Amino acid sequence: MRWPQIVSNAIWRRIPRPCCKLRTIVFLCLVVFLLVQISSTERSTRRRLRRPLKSVSHSVSVSKDQEVSSSVNRFRLRSRPNHRKTDNSLTTTAKKDKDGYKVVCYYTNWSQYRVKIGKFTPEDIIPDLCTHIIFAFGWLKKGKLSSFESNDETKDGKVGLYERIQKLKKANPNLKTLLAIGGWSFGTQKFKDMASTRYARQTFIFSAIPFLRDRGFDGLDIDWEYPKGSDDKKNYVLLLKELREAFEAEAQEIKKPVLLLSAAVPVGPDNIKGGYDVPAVGTYLDFINLMAYDFHGKWERETGHNAPLHSPSSDSQYQKQLNVEHAANLWVKLGAPKEKMVIGMPTYGRSFTLSNTAKFGVHSPASGGGKEGTYTKESGFLAYYEVCEMLHNGATYIWDEEMKVPYVVNGDQWIGFDDEKSIRHKMKWIKDNGFAGAMVWTIDMDDFSGTVCGGEVKYPLIGAMREELRGISRGKNAKDMDWQKIAGAVEEEDEDVIEKPAPVKISVQEVLNRVRKPTKKLHLKNSSAVSKKENKLCCDNFKVESLPKRENAKSIAYKVTVDSSIVKNLMDASAWPENVIVKKFYFLAKKGERLDLKEKKEKSISPAN
Repeated sequence: MRWPQIVSNAIWRRIPRPCCKLRTIVFLCLVVFLLVQISSTERSTRRRLRRPLKSVSHSVSVSKDQEVSSSVNRFRLRSRPNHRKTDNSLTTTAKKDKDGYKVVCYYTNWSQYRVKIGKFTPEDIIPDLCTHIIFAFGWLKKGKLSSFESNDETKDGKVGLYERIQKLKKANPNLKTLLAIGGWSFGTQKFKDMASTRYARQTFIFSAIPFLRDRGFDGLDIDWEYPKGSDDKKNYVLLLKELREAFEAEAQEIKKPVLLLSAAVPVGPDNIKGGYDVPAVGTYLDFINLMAYDFHGKWERETGHNAPLHSPSSDSQYQKQLNVEHAANLWVKLGAPKEKMVIGMPTYGRSFTLSNTAKFGVHSPASGGGKEGTYTKESGFLAYYEVCEMLHNGATYIWDEEMKVPYVVNGDQWIGFDDEKSIRHKMKWIKDNGFAGAMVWTIDMDDFSGTVCGGEVKYPLIGAMREELRGISRGKNAKDMDWQKIAGAVEEEDEDVIEKPAPVKISVQEVLNRVRKPTKKLHLKNSSAVSKKENKLCCDNFKVESLPKRENAKSIAYKVTVDSSIVKNLMDASAWPENVIVKKFYFLAKKGERLDLKEKKEKSISPAN
């Protein structure tokens, strides 16, 4: 027997039988009272469920196949006519900044590990340089938003990178900070899993809101590279929609500004059309960061610019799609609002190694990526300050009037990059076409110290963006670098009159570095002979000879010699010496093991050998 019935029976027995009317009235009053109490309890419960929790570390007790419980859905947006057009569309009010264009800067938490002048920390950031700083990257752990680097969070008395970034707001209260999740190295599978079901999406959202609030971030940036296929396209929109609804409901509940929601999106036509419902994406995001760079790179076998504004006349029909102008216009054509489109600007260049130093224009044959930079340590990639060093050391600067961007030639090295001149052209184009502003990948690859490129200014590239878009001067003595004068360059159309670079003398060690060393597993038998099949599998470009087997030895030693004809083909004829040092490598090989080359000695041999 339930407690309301027990109470009513007790009262019923205490009322004298002659008082039937009174007993009926009392009973009805009791029923009304109980109904009011139940209704009040339900309203209180609903309010409590909508209130954001301080911690979301608890587990949600529902199966993945079940509908998410109301406790997980407490951030669902209540129906409000002023926000919704239909059940499937939601408009946002954030477009351009009230006071001008956006300058959105990505900060990478791995830039702290670079050496010397490349080492970058949050304290190197000028507080009013950017309108938004996006911290790259966070991580996913068990479907929940989390930090990645060990020093992202403040712990053990050491102030973390998150907190150090937020300190910039003391000097610039208008600065907005967002945390990005994703990136190229993050891959796509984690996003697929997180966005595949409502349960998984809500688990992520449920963790993201308090994570961002507790660490002082003003929003979240989704960098899924890339959704692909109909399922990903649908789930990507659902993820953005549910994030937007949760952000608005949470902000209304705690009386704080709504968390911002942005995304980094691709420029490739196939990626755009295959993975994005563009009108829906534009509906739910506050702004869209177009990754307008990496149009060409070391994955190709001919030179091409990293981020051309326009297409050169030499481009093929397909290549004419690979430029900033076409990519931005394609997003708009497919339904993205111009006033939300923030156009990406690289502070780095993409480099190539020329196959023939006599051919060094756009679309010249290339054997692969250029040499790694002193500080960025990545083949085919140079920070702007590394390009500046190269220009100061005598590299040739060439301006391409069609693409409105420069490139550099230094021996067999070819680099397509952006300088202040090309940045100003792009900023004018952004303003003329009504886009929302510029995005920077990344703040730490500009000349942030102001000591490398010259011009007496820190952040020459980002400073030029801010100057053009927001009218804030870089400083009284600031001036653009005139690389055409400094490097003694000429216009691209006069390429034929440029003195061809002298043959580059490549050191033997560099030659050896280019020769493909054994990478496949070699299944050797316990014999002193190396079969032709084994030799081909193991060591293209190497001569393999077995050494006499030692008594009681468990493995056989092999001598590996670089073929001198290979060396000669890699080196310019004028650089070929009378006698070349060819390294001899020895390694011990056991059955099924990967070969481990170890240099033991060197020997002078003649090219004729």
